[in-house]
Amino acid sequence: FGSEYKNGELKKQKEEKSMSYLQGLWGSAIGSKTENEKVIKDIFFSFFKGEKESYSSSKESCPERIVEGFPAPSLEPEVDDMEGSLPSEPAGASPGGFSQDTKNKSITENIKGGVGSVVDFTRMWQKTTHGLLTWKWGMNNNFLYKCSALDSTELVKDKVISLVDAGIAINCAFPLVLRPERKVKLILSFDYGPFEPFKALKQTAKYCKENCIPFPEIDETLLQEPDNPSDCYIFRGEGAPTVMHFPLFNRVNCPAYVTEWRIRFTMLRFLYHVGDITKLLQSARLNVSNNKDKILQEIKHIVACSSMKASS
Repeated sequence: FGSEYKNGELKKQKEEKSMSYLQGLWGSAIGSKTENEKVIKDIFFSFFKGEKESYSSSKESCPERIVEGFPAPSLEPEVDDMEGSLPSEPAGASPGGFSQDTKNKSITENIKGGVGSVVDFTRMWQKTTHGLLTWKWGMNNNFLYKCSALDSTELVKDKVISLVDAGIAINCAFPLVLRPERKVKLILSFDYGPFEPFKALKQTAKYCKENCIPFPEIDETLLQEPDNPSDCYIFRGEGAPTVMHFPLFNRVNCPAYVTEWRIRFTMLRFLYHVGDITKLLQSARLNVSNNKDKILQEIKHIVACSSMKASS
């Protein structure tokens, strides 16, 4: 992998990449130079425009009460949680590495505060620019280059291709399990998106429709409350696999605090305390245990239908 090919024949042998490198490459959202340029431009322009985006709710929107098994969220680190945290984090700092007085500021403002000085920002910008101009991450010699055995222009036309995390397109592995050879009858879809719990589901439905892949119709009327979703949605379709979709945070495992928990467990946090991890695992566990009977019921229904078709 990484060697140069033409029409299926090896032209130049190169040392094979290590599996660790390949795993990092294929699981990396930063492998797309085009997407990186777009994100960096957005950050750069918003930095000087001073745009503000609020990703948190006011305290008034969060009831001052404790839900059994799931306390009201707080960004303050708990005393017991600190035992499992990284020792390098200063006392009183928020999990993202910024001081507590910036926890409600926008991402842009946090970047400003983290830079510290114009010199630091300039140095960071120079390194970023150099990285883009000498881009290598994600680029690889196309082993299908001009391969006449394939009838796919997109796969054979480029000598060099960029491999990135497929989650950029659909942040769930639906396309892999939907291959007809797998003959999948039931898909348990556990959504871990940061804010939109139905995004990957809708993207998959669109992808399947465009590529003539059997997939159940997604009833939009059931998805009217993305900020307060149920813990389980079931979609069925003739000749298509049944899909059971479980939003990570929902009105069952964290009632009244769905938005707050999404904010607390955003992908932009780089450090989680032991207590946070425990609560996150608890919410995911509840999605399965609370719907155990529904899952078993769907399995029995599918097995029964398959048995009837086999005997007829």
